[in-house]
Amino acid sequence: MSRDTLIRIVIPSALYAVFGIWVAEKLAAHPGLLTYKVFNVVGCSMALLGMVALSQLVVDNERYKTLMLETVSQQLLAFLIFSGSALMLYSMHWAKGPSASAIEKFGPQYFFVFVLPSMVFFNIGINGVDRPLPWSDKTRYTAFGAYLAGGGMLLQLYAAVSDLMA
Repeated sequence: MSRDTLIRIVIPSALYAVFGIWVAEKLAAHPGLLTYKVFNVVGCSMALLGMVALSQLVVDNERYKTLMLETVSQQLLAFLIFSGSALMLYSMHWAKGPSASAIEKFGPQYFFVFVLPSMVFFNIGINGVDRPLPWSDKTRYTAFGAYLAGGGMLLQLYAAVSDLMA
């Protein structure tokens, strides 16, 4: 394994997975956990990142735009995949605490509602895993920011509906 692979892929992936396990452990230990509130926090964070990505400061600066498309989008995708998978696996198999039953349902729900669609969109629309993308960097960048902002708002809407149904 080369040093570049270790630094760019293995270490961040391991850290993201540890973070997912840590979050699942903290959520399971929280008494009276309401999972829709977690979705609301994730949605707010995602919408905020989308607003930063679409701000004039970033859009007008070629260096920031390249940073967002090349580094941030790839690391965000890795973060979602590894932390989301670790959270789901931990919550389904090893969760202990007052909110273990809530987190057991939340883990797969979080993965299928948030992580899986994000993974598909990022691979097809932003990063172009299989082939070079037919659209320009400006279109990719706009789609990235719009997905973060719109996806964050949809997660908040999902949390609001879940709150009403509870």
